[in-house]
Amino acid sequence: MSRKESLLAFEKVLNAASKAEAANNKHSIFFLHGLLGSKRNWISPARDFIKAMPGFVGVNIDLPG
Repeated sequence: MSRKESLLAFEKVLNAASKAEAANNKHSIFFLHGLLGSKRNWISPARDFIKAMPGFVGVNIDLPG
């Protein structure tokens, strides 16, 4: 396995009102897409969750292949 294949694509979802506080958040929730699609499929649910639970950082994961 090459180094490129071992990297994981992800996108952090932070609360827009408190991005400065996001570095101090101790809780994370991971959103993983299903068989088809990509990490962008979970951006709206992740934003809604982070809005309701501001102490969390959301991480949308995109699995290769």
